[in-house]
Amino acid sequence: MDRPISFRHVFAAAGLAILVSPFAAVDASTLVVANKAEATVSLIDLDSATVVATLPTGVGPHEVGISPDGRFAMVTNYGNRETSGNSLTMIDIGAAAVVKTIDLGRYLSPHGVEWID
Repeated sequence: MDRPISFRHVFAAAGLAILVSPFAAVDASTLVVANKAEATVSLIDLDSATVVATLPTGVGPHEVGISPDGRFAMVTNYGNRETSGNSLTMIDIGAAAVVKTIDLGRYLSPHGVEWID
């Protein structure tokens, strides 16, 4: 599923790289980009500048936190104008797979995520 990165992905990746790179404890060769309107995340291989996977999330993925070991990403599903989000999506970065979706029930529009050792 390798494909060249569109300008939209490059712009989003540039902004996210500044935010997540200092926190990763391992080689940061994959960038995780939340695609809010599409309700997906894209995994971008930085060495080849290609999107290697696009995975489904909940409504309106908003922010991404990377685990300290760099293996997992947690995505907050904030929602959109029509629907409030109420879930988190855990991604296994190396496997390029959704591990699970965590339903937050009545707690709406999660905003911000941080891994704690």
